[in-house]
Amino acid sequence: MKSALVLAAAANALVAPSAPAASTVVRQAGKVIQTPPILTRDDGLETRPMAADMPGIGLEFGGKIFDPMGFATFSDESLIWFRACELKHSRVAMLACAGWIVNGLHLSLPGTIDYSTKFSDLAAKKPLDAWAAVPVGGKLQILGWIFCVECASEMQKPHYLKGGEFVTYDWANLSGAMSPESLKRKQEAELKNGRLAMIGFMSFLAANNIEGSVPMVPHSEAAKSILGL
Repeated sequence: MKSALVLAAAANALVAPSAPAASTVVRQAGKVIQTPPILTRDDGLETRPMAADMPGIGLEFGGKIFDPMGFATFSDESLIWFRACELKHSRVAMLACAGWIVNGLHLSLPGTIDYSTKFSDLAAKKPLDAWAAVPVGGKLQILGWIFCVECASEMQKPHYLKGGEFVTYDWANLSGAMSPESLKRKQEAELKNGRLAMIGFMSFLAANNIEGSVPMVPHSEAAKSILGL
């Protein structure tokens, strides 16, 4: 479920900008509430007001929140949870893309991973074959570290769904020296790079497993035809 939500959010990078909509006025319980243009929708649903202050809105969205599935209309807690999912998947995808590229370039650390399996031997393989050749103990260490990081973000008090801050892993406290504008710009950059990384990693998997699924990959027959190779 989380992956589906993240992939839906990642698709916003492919949408052409549109002109910002005008403000709308809604009457609720005798009160007049003016909805800012950034939150207006054409389907009658009401986007949560806190969405306007969250990073991730830029020129490529036409100055509006790209949310065709209405994920930002449920509740404040669900909105925070969806953003936490998106951030986690973005960070994993960026690491995965970096690892795939490093392995594809056959770069490696010196030494061995278990006193017998050399890092260079793993780097000589294709990325998925290299992962399959990693000893079970090595895989368990990686999964164990992921488990610890997940526990650190989900077991903190207060939880980020109950007023706490989402874990940023900013151990060097780099954000502490940034202005609010600079911090928001960095957060938006992380989101945009993460969304692109999710699309990119899916492309890596598709190109690796389905011949011709990514036309511009040089080894595919489709690319050879287009490029006249």
